[in-house]
Amino acid sequence: MRLLAEKGCDVAVLDVQLGLETSAPVAQALNARRIPFIIVSGYSIDRLAPEFGDACTLSKPARPEDLIARLRKLRTG
Repeated sequence: MRLLAEKGCDVAVLDVQLGLETSAPVAQALNARRIPFIIVSGYSIDRLAPEFGDACTLSKPARPEDLIARLRKLRTG
């Protein structure tokens, strides 16, 4: 969150589960700033918190070339 506040970003990649917490607050902040993001997770899309909205998702393990292609697509609109 500090990095987002201090530096910002054009696009982000989030893992849903971060130990004992989730990246839902980061997703909320990205949504508020209208910054697109990709979710890389082993969870089913149906189980994601509403904060993750309709973000692009990749299942773990994600292939690097798939991640790169989706990032490029998000950056160019």
